[in-house]
Amino acid sequence: MNEKEVVETNETVETERMDEKKSFNPIMTQEEYNNRIGYRLNKQKNELERLRHEEVGNLTSKHEKECSTLHTTIERLEEKLKSYEGIDIKIADYEKKIHNYELNEIKRNIVDEYHLPRELMSRLQGEDEETLRHDAQSLVDVFNSTRPSAPLKSTEEASEDEKTKAYKALVKNI
Repeated sequence: MNEKEVVETNETVETERMDEKKSFNPIMTQEEYNNRIGYRLNKQKNELERLRHEEVGNLTSKHEKECSTLHTTIERLEEKLKSYEGIDIKIADYEKKIHNYELNEIKRNIVDEYHLPRELMSRLQGEDEETLRHDAQSLVDVFNSTRPSAPLKSTEEASEDEKTKAYKALVKNI
């Protein structure tokens, strides 16, 4: 059966259906049976196609709305991300400043502890408390070393002649 025959038979089946409501017509041949079933199947097929197209349209519009929402969100987040550019550099600068402040506080405490002048605070070398203490101790050792100092007057008795002794005694008595 071609399409044209199916359409014609569908029309006849439809008219028969109207007649069916009026009276019952039993199916007597396979062809009648095929025509009636074909009509019902085509009707169901058309209904399913219509529903499928509606559902596809609904899903497409829903998808488009979600895509536009996502694009808007992405644009907003990209703008927010631009505002955070360079924050890593600022954080690193602040961390460096904090480290320097903490190091200076440690140096100040060590200088006070070892009774060194505050001017020597910048001379202390090291990045942690242990090395700073070691450096401060070496400075203390340098300042408090027990080197013999040069005498102000000769401590040795020089062998002097009598004439020099007499002049020295005269100078002392004046």
